[in-house]
Amino acid sequence: IQLGPFASKAEASALQQRLQTEAQLQSFIASAQ
Repeated sequence: IQLGPFASKAEASALQQRLQTEAQLQSFIASAQ
């Protein structure tokens, strides 16, 4: 889906941030176990 440069950039950064947060959560859970 192409929504223009700004929209896709914002979407990409939001997605990247969410993936980073999920990765931290996963490693936290893994180390807790």
